[in-house]
Order: sequence, then structure tokens, then C-alpha cells
Amino acid sequence: MSFTMEDYADEIFQMKEEKLMNNDRILLHLNRKMFSLCNNYDTREIWKNIFTLENNTLLVELEEKDYPTNLNNMIRWISKRIEKRLEVGKSSYLAEVPITKEECEEHSRDNLEEAIDELLDLLVYLTATILSDKEIVIRDLLKRELNSLLFSAFTLAVSYKVQQQRLTIGETTNE
Repeated sequence: MSFTMEDYADEIFQMKEEKLMNNDRILLHLNRKMFSLCNNYDTREIWKNIFTLENNTLLVELEEKDYPTNLNNMIRWISKRIEKRLEVGKSSYLAEVPITKEECEEHSRDNLEEAIDELLDLLVYLTATILSDKEIVIRDLLKRELNSLLFSAFTLAVSYKVQQQRLTIGETTNE
């Protein structure tokens, strides 16, 4: 029996979000975003400029050979990796990722600042991979991703600085 993106989304959406713990809410939100991304026309058009896209499969051509990646399987793979990361964080911090302002204050956590720190770590490791003699075959793909991630880093940094400036001058709206 074939498992489609729609089946996967239906399974996830059946959960009752309001009764979920924070990590499960985060995982559900990310799964919904991945499903939406994979079905977005603009995303598919961008992928077509980078890969060959046939049905729900991205084909990466390296050295005249195609390497297929099924989007359904990719969503499941990414989701499982996120789930494992959430579990590692839960055992390290002895708590789930805080979501509410009260939870963040209680655990002295700033999710946006932590996201930027993690993105900066990602940039360091990805750059090291690009500069190394490993993964030579996919270097061009990694360089494209690095540019995209650098754009995200700038965007998040600006957002963070604006948030900090608003807090400094006493604006506390939650828009």
C-alpha cells in the first residue's frame, strides 16, 4: 500500500492540537508547514529550477546519474529527525520547548535568540562542509543552500534587533 502526502497529513491533522504538549504542537505545526510547502506551486517552480520534479519526486542529477527523493518520504524523514531533536532537547532541558511568554520567562528562554544561535551554528557547519574535501559532488547544491540560509540569518537578525529595540523602549504589543 502506498502512503501519500495526503494520508500523512490526514493522520497528523487528526490529533487534537489544543490537547497536545508543546513539542507535539511544534511537530504538528512543522508537519503542516512541510506538507503545505511541498504542495505549493511557487515552491515546485523553484525546485524545478534546481532539480527535476516528477510527480512527488525530486530528481537530483549528479555525474549523469539521477538520485530520486520522494517528497512523502522526505516529510517523514524530516519529521522523525525533528521529533528526535525535540526529545534530545526535552532531556537536556528537563522540559519541553516553551511556547508561551510565561513558559519562556519561567525557564529563562528566548526562542528567537536560540533560533538565531542555532541558525548560526548551521551556517558554520554547512560552510565547513563546503570548504572540506568531503561531499564534493553536492558542493553546488550546498552553496545554494548557504545563500538561502544567509538570507534567513539576516532576516532573523533584523527581526530580533527590532524586537529588542521595541522592548527597550517599552513597547510590549504581541503582534
